[in-house]
Amino acid sequence: MNWNSGLQMRIVRGNQSGLVIPLIERSYVMGRAIGHEDVGPGRIYFHDPSVALLQARLRWDEGLQEYAISQETSSSRSSVSGLPLTRGATLSLKRGSRLKLGNLVLLVEDASSPVPGVASERPPKPEPQRPAAPPDSGEDTVEAVPLVQAQRVDATWFRVKLYTLRPTDVLHGPVAELFEDGQLKRLAVYHQGTVSTSHNQLLLEAGDPVGRVFSDFSECVYSGGQETVMTHIDGEVDLFEEEVEWQVWVQKWIDQICGNQSVGVLPTPVQTPKV
Repeated sequence: MNWNSGLQMRIVRGNQSGLVIPLIERSYVMGRAIGHEDVGPGRIYFHDPSVALLQARLRWDEGLQEYAISQETSSSRSSVSGLPLTRGATLSLKRGSRLKLGNLVLLVEDASSPVPGVASERPPKPEPQRPAAPPDSGEDTVEAVPLVQAQRVDATWFRVKLYTLRPTDVLHGPVAELFEDGQLKRLAVYHQGTVSTSHNQLLLEAGDPVGRVFSDFSECVYSGGQETVMTHIDGEVDLFEEEVEWQVWVQKWIDQICGNQSVGVLPTPVQTPKV
């Protein structure tokens, strides 16, 4: 019999408003979707630019019968019912909680809850008393926490020849895309102008030691010094986790995606100042 928390999340504000997400796994990674088919067990990804590549993690607490949520990035804010979510700490996510990720707002409710405005036969379960949350002024207040400054992943990490691609070039082979400050944004393999789905793609968050590697058959997520690997073959899903250093993790995937081929680098778009 498949496990089910009996809860679901409904997007009540932001992109994909009204979308219902059943919570049927004991753990999830939550972040920004890369493509329309960016779905799979243990993953909740949103098509919203305000959400970070890897924003948060959910883990089921068997004793409390609720989820614990942790923040995984400093580039996008999160809160639970008005309480800021900070890195290194967790908050309870349970029935009635309002989760804010970037500009998205989600409501945690009983599975198969009716749409707003329709009476429910089952009254909501009262929550225990807790300190009052600060009034919602439209912007979350986030307490200051020291950020871990990871070594910037730039062109010096490549062990093969690099060359700058021209606008007329057909993308083929390993191709790197950079943020404006020179940090690596994405490393992917192209075949005659199209991104290969059978090869791994590496995506890194700006300014954070956070990244994702994915292909058609697997996904690897790095955050907080831990690598989480999810594979899905013939309907079977496996989950594996282990601790690994950030520099070791990034270099491993750069080498695996590049092999011994030269890497084309897409020119970074020049930002023109607004008048």
